[in-house]
Amino acid sequence: MRSSPSPTRALVYSVALAALPACLGDNPDFVPRDTGADEAETDTDSTTTDTDTSTDTSSETNDDTTTAETTEETTGGEGCDNGEQDGDETDVDCGGSCAPCDNGGGCMEDTDCASLYCDEGTCAEASCEDGVQNQGEASVDCGGPCALCSGTFVAELDDYESGDANSPAAAMFDDGSFALSFNNSLDSLRVRWFDAEGAPVGLGENHAMSLTHDPPRHAPLVAAPLLDAPDRVQVVFSATAPDTLVQREFFLGYHAPGAEEPPSRVADEMTLSNGGDLMRAGSKTTTVWQADDQVWVRRWDDEIGEGTWTDINWFPAETDPANYTVLSSSIPCASAGPDGIDVVAWVRCSQLDESSCQVVARRIDDDWIDDAPRVLSEAAAFFADVAISRGVDGRTAAAWKQINGPDSLKAQARFLDSELNGRGPVFDLTPFQALSPDPDVEALSDGSFAFVWIDAGITGPRLQRLTAPDTPFVPDLAEEASWPGLDLPSDPALASADGHLVVVWTAIDGNDRQLQGQLFSF
Repeated sequence: MRSSPSPTRALVYSVALAALPACLGDNPDFVPRDTGADEAETDTDSTTTDTDTSTDTSSETNDDTTTAETTEETTGGEGCDNGEQDGDETDVDCGGSCAPCDNGGGCMEDTDCASLYCDEGTCAEASCEDGVQNQGEASVDCGGPCALCSGTFVAELDDYESGDANSPAAAMFDDGSFALSFNNSLDSLRVRWFDAEGAPVGLGENHAMSLTHDPPRHAPLVAAPLLDAPDRVQVVFSATAPDTLVQREFFLGYHAPGAEEPPSRVADEMTLSNGGDLMRAGSKTTTVWQADDQVWVRRWDDEIGEGTWTDINWFPAETDPANYTVLSSSIPCASAGPDGIDVVAWVRCSQLDESSCQVVARRIDDDWIDDAPRVLSEAAAFFADVAISRGVDGRTAAAWKQINGPDSLKAQARFLDSELNGRGPVFDLTPFQALSPDPDVEALSDGSFAFVWIDAGITGPRLQRLTAPDTPFVPDLAEEASWPGLDLPSDPALASADGHLVVVWTAIDGNDRQLQGQLFSF
């Protein structure tokens, strides 16, 4: 998850005439992931056996007959193991009512083949171009080992009638529905829900009704896996406290369609508290944010009372504040891993030279935290927009932006093992470019990592799944999606759950900056 707007961008957009919201219709081409539930039924009639315990000759004959019938049904029918092609077999002892044939065997239909692909009478190897849904594909020739299945593209996800939509963040649910948070300079943070085809569910709600953002900050959110509220989300955000015009505090709140709960202060008594991130695992939430030139952490548990902080106070993530500081523009990020261990990442800079920085990360569990941050970057430079995601077996990937000047930026990434040691070197997602790349990364359930960034060459986001540096999840397919020709795109963000993925970003459309995105399944 990426957790900050681009600190180097100084774009200011003027508000013009109200723009009509775009139509958000269904996309008939979107195919939700097939769970295979319809194929799970089992015929129990074939398991019936004779329970007669009599020992006369007729009983023995009946027992033998029953056993033979059961064996024939198990192997697919009489003659399926006689070494001859007979019955409705399409090859020797396979096809038809027998077991499917291996590649090279004869066939009449796709179901005669183990690959589910019959090519001109011969069972052929399954591929991503055979026109058949096989090999675990989510739809025909996409998903599984193939490219992502493209779903709905939505040209306007925000509900502002005028003004810019900024700083999007996403949370996805197992059924493919999702929630987005966003804000603009004229309004407070909003949260909006969508179904699995990108159609809005209800209107956007003003989450921070009693708070004024100063300035608006990125507000990440995650789905809270509660059985009684499957569409409930948590939001963390930075805002000016209602009783002061100077001090910005950090807040955690719950939100559901049509229902808002009062936010809770994560930390008060801090000046200039900037945005941060949160990670959710079970009933527990870990928050991380930047304030007072350092990174801070605090944890919450829904199952203690009616929900409470498990840490009496927030604690610093940086272990060497005498030598390292965290710039106000460097917002930390967080990720919860399936292995039960959380990870936080941030950019720290030398107290003596603010242009000499490192990308670092630290693991956190219920009762321990790494002794010191692990350095993820290699050479000292100026970095920003760090993102990190912890995946299967603790494998982790991080991405960030390296800055060599206002017109010289590039996106970099690195794969890490479960202990945050490098699994290969730092590698470039983009060369140096003028447009800010704003990278994000998301661990997917297929074992790959999805990377998204802004590419100045095509003027739009690019999406790529990798398993290692220069190793696409789908061989010979480095790029899985791109959206060229957009007007000043920025702030791409990812979210996924159970074979579904959503990509969102902002771009100029007409007079305003709008929130756009696309759905995928895999």
